[in-house]
Amino acid sequence: MTDYHSDLAFLRLCDLVASDRLVCVTGAGISTGLQRDDDQPLPSWWTLLDELRTELAPQIDAAGHRTDIEELLDGDPATCRAPATGRELILAASLIRAADPATFDLRFRDLVRPKADTTTDSHLELARLRPRGILTFNYDPAHEVADQQARESPAPARAVLVPEQEDELRSHLAANLATPFLLKAHGDLEAGTDAPLTLTADDYRELMVRRPSYRAFVQHLLTEFHLLVVGFGLSDPDFDVFANTIVDAYGRPVRDGVAIFRRGSVPMTRAELRMRLGLEVLEVDEFAEIPDVLADAGRHAGPELQATVESCLAPTMQARVAAHGALRKLGPSGRALARHELTKRLDAERNEPFRHSEVAFSLGYLADLMDRAVEQRERSEIKETLMGLVDDATTGTDTKARALTVLRGLLSPPDQPRIDEWVRRFHPQPGTPEHRLAAYAGYLQEFIPAKFGSDPAP
Repeated sequence: MTDYHSDLAFLRLCDLVASDRLVCVTGAGISTGLQRDDDQPLPSWWTLLDELRTELAPQIDAAGHRTDIEELLDGDPATCRAPATGRELILAASLIRAADPATFDLRFRDLVRPKADTTTDSHLELARLRPRGILTFNYDPAHEVADQQARESPAPARAVLVPEQEDELRSHLAANLATPFLLKAHGDLEAGTDAPLTLTADDYRELMVRRPSYRAFVQHLLTEFHLLVVGFGLSDPDFDVFANTIVDAYGRPVRDGVAIFRRGSVPMTRAELRMRLGLEVLEVDEFAEIPDVLADAGRHAGPELQATVESCLAPTMQARVAAHGALRKLGPSGRALARHELTKRLDAERNEPFRHSEVAFSLGYLADLMDRAVEQRERSEIKETLMGLVDDATTGTDTKARALTVLRGLLSPPDQPRIDEWVRRFHPQPGTPEHRLAAYAGYLQEFIPAKFGSDPAP
């Protein structure tokens, strides 16, 4: 079992998961464990092409392609060239398909189609991280199944996009990718038998030449988002072109990211990964560890988030304002982690009145950033925490006051009896600390009925 918790790449991953600018890039490795209807595992690319060349052997012989395909797939002992990877697989696929396109297309889809409604633990844990987007080079629907299983109602489903949807891609770009998305870069098995799947050299040429919106979309991802790479060998020609374009234009990657690889399978040197793609490497001993790594990254606050939470309690207004600005840049997972970290501080800072009061204020500020529908549970938990502080006789006056000032956006008519009780308890005696609390509670007593009376659907 890999001990990765102190690995700098893992700590960076924790902060990337917390951000609102995370896109996950996945390849065939993440689908390890999926099975077809015949109970056989989904094949690797080499195994897939090996099966197809065996089935289409007569047609391949008739076309005169056997020698070239064997050299591409099996390597060349005379020159010590290893079996095919990357572009060689694409060339081999092109030759096999050319021998019998109709049979190739039919069998190809059969061989890469998993059982209906199945996914893997890695897909599920990745979905639970709630990244802004997923860019996959797989055809199978495992990401869609995982999204459906991991998504909490009423969160909307991810928009599923393919390169042929030029208008939809442009629309998402125009909206700055505000809606969570899944881009199936090489096609979608669920889109029907006529929907294109990218595998051969001609397919790649079609993708890069005739799909400008797809190119713009992926370039945008590489310049505006941090990447988490899982189960992807970084050897697809289109991705390679995009990476080279960024380096040619800017001299270095614009954003950083993390790539998870099984130990010994890193496709290039760490220096090259860092300089060409901005990726730090997190190695695991087995693919089976990846779900645990992803789950842990979603449960641990990274160094940047911990520093942000600490700055929320800083003695200077400037530092606290900057920290609250950093909270605005968190994604749903980051906001949940920040809530957890701030809630822990309520006990730790109980004997420090100023810091304790700033914890309460920061929790309310964070709740205001949350989506009222999608993050309803987290907002409700923060509301109960803040109301509990006001109810608690041992809570300091400053903390109660801060809690009352940030509860306005969280309260609703069912909370009115507790608000009325606060007004009765905090007698308005001028010159006493309770006078301030009475004023704040009195404001809420008037505000909540007025707000919901004029707007029945908050």
